[in-house]
Amino acid sequence: MIVFSAALAIAAFLVGFQAFGIVPTAARIVTMARAAGQVMSDKSLTDEVKEKEIQKAALSMMGGAFSIFFRVAATLLLTVLPVYLLSWIGLAPDEAVFGFLARIDVIIGATVIVGGGLWLWSRRPKPEATSAYSAMDRMVHRLAFAAPFVQATAADVEDGVFGKDIEGIENKPPIFITSLPRAGTTIVLNALHDLPGVATHLYRDMPFVMAPLLWSRMSGGFQQNSELRERAHGDGIKVGFDSPEAFEEVIWRHFWPGHYHPDHIDLWTTADKNAEARDFLRKHFRKIVSLRTGPGGRYVSKNNGNIARLDLLTDMFDDSRIIVPLRDPAEHAASL
Repeated sequence: MIVFSAALAIAAFLVGFQAFGIVPTAARIVTMARAAGQVMSDKSLTDEVKEKEIQKAALSMMGGAFSIFFRVAATLLLTVLPVYLLSWIGLAPDEAVFGFLARIDVIIGATVIVGGGLWLWSRRPKPEATSAYSAMDRMVHRLAFAAPFVQATAADVEDGVFGKDIEGIENKPPIFITSLPRAGTTIVLNALHDLPGVATHLYRDMPFVMAPLLWSRMSGGFQQNSELRERAHGDGIKVGFDSPEAFEEVIWRHFWPGHYHPDHIDLWTTADKNAEARDFLRKHFRKIVSLRTGPGGRYVSKNNGNIARLDLLTDMFDDSRIIVPLRDPAEHAASL
């Protein structure tokens, strides 16, 4: 049973190593490092341009290091899981299994097995992708939303690093699109998104929604191509990484956690006005404008949750425009 447990651990490592994409991620980091070296040696670039490019590369490589760390951690966790599971049910003591795996002959044999397994995996026919949301994506998203301080800390770091990026961005009146689910808010958002000067969140902004500038720089070297796929709603609307969406509900939950309950969300009133939250949101809108359009842009939000905050929105953002699409009740019910 000890040998069986060790074999399961090796198989789990093989699956995790491949499933979490450690090699492709490492290869992208090496490519970014080489590109940074080429920038440094390019005599046609000024020192100022080189400094900016190196800063961008450093942030992308920091994001790569972050990604590699969690991919390796996830692989190791998957590896030891069957060992501890079999030990817990009394079939094979974990100390004995780890002692077996530490033997030099087992290490050599495991290396050959894992290397051969990875080679065979690389030679397999590539199936057509059915989902862009990988296991690693899910793990990073869970980490980002595991605790409110993760998002808040990222926002604080962003303010310190990218504060100058939004100095020239005006506080233009935001536009809020909200209604009941299935009322057509996404169609209205897509229509406005096609207009020049409109800045919205994109799916690429997930999961570090409260730090869009920081996350954009850190994930720049790892972004996937945007391929449109029909939404899970089955309504014919296709979305991809570059499709507009609004995710600032994360911010509302951060500042008003007491409004959120397992079975409902409390309505907001003007008594819930929060100057700190208003200033944070205003700055956040400017960050999205800076990221998407530059000076002159205007932030647009689509958030069905804002239907519970209409009074507060008009009080906190008295210059805003709020669009509430309505749908024929019978058609709306059928869509639901």
